[in-house]
Amino acid sequence: MDQEEIWDDLVGDAWVRNAAVIDGHGRPFGEAAMDRLEPIAGRRVLDVGCGTGATTESLVARGAAAAVGMDLSSRMIAHARASSTTDRVSYRLGDVGALDEPGSFDAVFSRFGVMFFDDPVASFAHLRAQVAAGGQLAFCCWQGPFDNPWMSTALLASIPLLGPPRLPAPGEPGPFSLAEPDHVLEVLHAAGWSDVDIEPVTTEQPHPAGSPEAVARLVIEMAPPLAMGLAANPDKADELQAAVVEALQPAVTDEGVVLGAAVLVVSARA
Repeated sequence: MDQEEIWDDLVGDAWVRNAAVIDGHGRPFGEAAMDRLEPIAGRRVLDVGCGTGATTESLVARGAAAAVGMDLSSRMIAHARASSTTDRVSYRLGDVGALDEPGSFDAVFSRFGVMFFDDPVASFAHLRAQVAAGGQLAFCCWQGPFDNPWMSTALLASIPLLGPPRLPAPGEPGPFSLAEPDHVLEVLHAAGWSDVDIEPVTTEQPHPAGSPEAVARLVIEMAPPLAMGLAANPDKADELQAAVVEALQPAVTDEGVVLGAAVLVVSARA
């Protein structure tokens, strides 16, 4: 499946349905990346892979003069447009690689949207061309799968039922394609960005979905490898839910399901 099929047809509806929980899970990391762009006030910002629009709205709430959110998923863009409450935000459906507005942005931001480029050097170079001289880039991306048990726990639990998940090969677009700081540095330098700063950030906090059953249901619906495996084995739905719930039990505390999450917060200058 190509990226548009994955984020629209495969998991688009699930991401819209669970938008509040997904945004709650990613918010600390997105805010850490936004902090790298401060002061945002008065600036025009491009939000790459904006999803259902929470980050784009947050950029304006921080004072951006305008924020343009762009995403491949028609379902998520439709939700973002319907939910927006300000004319300082606009949403565009499509690939940022097709954007042709050289020098028209002051900054580029992304919360987990830049790991899916087919050619990351070319894509980051293209984004650099869209910002004015001295403009900024800030994004967060996932560290490796085993640094993120909120994801790997469910994937490992699925193997006896669905077989090995169909994960992207090294160098292919996927959630962990920018997991290594040295690789990120190499890509950004090759794309022409300077003053690159990479900070590993980890958290262990109660998952906003709530109960183990709710966390399992969410991850199964939103994670493309699990959604893909279940689409091919729909009769395994109940068993998969039970297996993931069981795998989550060691993470259950009085505060809820506490799972680690680890990202890289990256900034650079054009």
